[in-house]
Amino acid sequence: MDTRFAAAYIGYSPATLRLWRRKGSGPKFYNVGRFIEYHQEDLDAWSGGEEMAASRRAERRAKTAAKVRSGRRAAASDFGTSLGNVNLGNWS
Repeated sequence: MDTRFAAAYIGYSPATLRLWRRKGSGPKFYNVGRFIEYHQEDLDAWSGGEEMAASRRAERRAKTAAKVRSGRRAAASDFGTSLGNVNLGNWS
């Protein structure tokens, strides 16, 4: 499987797998021509098995959902009132 599928399988981003490859850590990978491939057995061995990877994915999804829920933007009126005290003056 390629980097995108491998990352989704173990619950990390493709960028994280690329970083680990550069550092020489992470799951075992194979160069196939100009492509990077991962074997499912190697991903399972590295991550502690499919059950562990599934629980890690669930934790990450819950964490992301919590960030989205708590990251609501402030009302536009709050921004407008904070600029009410700004002196624009004459720029002549």
